[in-house]
Amino acid sequence: MTDHGVLGALGDDVGTFVERLRGGPRPGLHPFLLPVEGGSRRVHLRVHGDGAATLLVDASSAVHLDATAANLAWLALRRVPPRRALA
Repeated sequence: MTDHGVLGALGDDVGTFVERLRGGPRPGLHPFLLPVEGGSRRVHLRVHGDGAATLLVDASSAVHLDATAANLAWLALRRVPPRRALA
């Protein structure tokens, strides 16, 4: 396979490719806007280097997550279908 073929296989979003290899989100702050009845909620998933995370909802509620829970939250926030999430 040529180098171009490898790069083509990665696609444009190398970050997403790396996340798939690692099995979860990269460390950092990941913002989401979730539609809810009557408006929306701002949700931020702050992922730490060890894979644990803090889930912030409307900057008024915080939930501390271990690495497994952080991965599940990441999949849910990205709206990954359950069958694909289990693969």
